[in-house]
Amino acid sequence: VGSEVFALGYPMVDVMGDEIKFTDGKISSKSGLDDDIRTYQITAPIQPGNSGGPLFNNNGEVVGIIVSTLNREDYDAENVNFALKSNLLKNLIDACPEKIELPKSNKPNELSLSEMIKSYSDFVPIILIKE
Repeated sequence: VGSEVFALGYPMVDVMGDEIKFTDGKISSKSGLDDDIRTYQITAPIQPGNSGGPLFNNNGEVVGIIVSTLNREDYDAENVNFALKSNLLKNLIDACPEKIELPKSNKPNELSLSEMIKSYSDFVPIILIKE
């Protein structure tokens, strides 16, 4: 709790454009809605289009996957957002029948924040859904 985090993604592409967006905040709770231990509550502002994107710590490590925000229309709350903890993703990867090699760290903590964003942007795809 209190650790700084940042997210990269493509929120509201139809309004904000298709350039990757950076947003930052902190982990405000080690559990999510109804004390769900699978998620973090975060203060990094997220919008539709951030879902599925990575949540990084200041060392550039993926600590979560953005999953949701508390519905502002149903609750009188602002900026209450959630990320699935990365250990659950790691468990899923380990359970796959085909071996998935995760890249080894190249000491990202030696990079500035701007360098990390530039480096990681190539690995955060934009996914558009045609209705």
